[in-house]
Amino acid sequence: MSEWIKLHAAVFSHPKTLRMAKCLGLPPAAVAGHLGSLWCWALEYAPAGDLSAFDTEEIEIGAGWQGDDGVFAAAAIAAGYLDELGAGVAIHDWGDYGGKWKEQRLVEAGRSRSRRAAYADGTIDAVRARDGDQCRYCGKVVNWTDKRGPDGGTYDHVMPDGPTDAENLVVACRGCNVSKGHRSPAAAEMSLREVGLGAEPSPYQCESVPNQCESEHRLGRREEKRREESRGELETLWPAAPAVSDATLIDEFEMWWASYGKVGDHAPARDCYLWWRRDRRGRGPRASAEELAIAADRYLEDCARNDRKIKHGATFLAKETKTKSAVWREWAAGEEHGCMDPTAGADVNAVIGFYLGGDNDGRALPASTAGGEDARGGVPARELDEGE
Repeated sequence: MSEWIKLHAAVFSHPKTLRMAKCLGLPPAAVAGHLGSLWCWALEYAPAGDLSAFDTEEIEIGAGWQGDDGVFAAAAIAAGYLDELGAGVAIHDWGDYGGKWKEQRLVEAGRSRSRRAAYADGTIDAVRARDGDQCRYCGKVVNWTDKRGPDGGTYDHVMPDGPTDAENLVVACRGCNVSKGHRSPAAAEMSLREVGLGAEPSPYQCESVPNQCESEHRLGRREEKRREESRGELETLWPAAPAVSDATLIDEFEMWWASYGKVGDHAPARDCYLWWRRDRRGRGPRASAEELAIAADRYLEDCARNDRKIKHGATFLAKETKTKSAVWREWAAGEEHGCMDPTAGADVNAVIGFYLGGDNDGRALPASTAGGEDARGGVPARELDEGE
């Protein structure tokens, strides 16, 4: 889940901002920019709004302040944007700026567990067997290999707040899923088609090209057949063994990725996940989907309880080495490990590496990537809960 803050339009002309601007000798817009930087920094390193763990220099670097030490913090306290809290400070009315992000993350973690359970207990298989590859809203054939476009296949909760079971889940194209949103079919002025009705052309792409949906469906099937043939060539070298298809593993990963909050880069995390879940030449996968899900649940709940920063997905799923075990395995075994407290021996650069050009773990980035695209960019469309 992406972090966000609520920025009121009045912050640029608020009396507090004007007082700070006069004190610092800056335009009000510049002061608002520093405040916005401070609030975003707090989402990463102080989700509760308590900055007592940081000294004045660290807080001012988080706010993007490059003037004299202590000046910005003193002005923020005098204006009322920071409250003195014992030996430290806290952001004033943090709930108004940070929203209910922490609580929302816990709620989302609970929803993600129910979605993963739907895959594990056969609910998704039952829905797919009942609906086939047709969208229950518009009737077109969905493309399960399309992870971004409106014709891609997803599963939708008919009643957004209802249970994640076969009665409340249906196959839906991404276009209908997004259009329906967090509404009932009646509220969205949509209706469910009966199971087994013939497929209809896509309302998005098939009006000008009548066979577009059918062609995309055949392309997806052809790609699946190519992968099956490739696996068949390997079976001539190693004994055949039951294995989950790559398409299923990718769907499985997308559910794991959404529940993890899409933290970090999507492709590296996917590659690591598939490495753990793919069959090892007839010897089975290195890890089960349940183990990976349990590890993520325990880790995210621990981060939420202790206001800790979440590791990148690829870091959490990184392969084992001769000297270091996999991070996720320790969490799956119930072993809380590794201090993620930014005040435990980390220097300023490690604490706020995102500001100085480092990644979220405090390591320095190459010059070609520092200050580049946000590492939290993930898949823009979600597979199961877009209609929630």
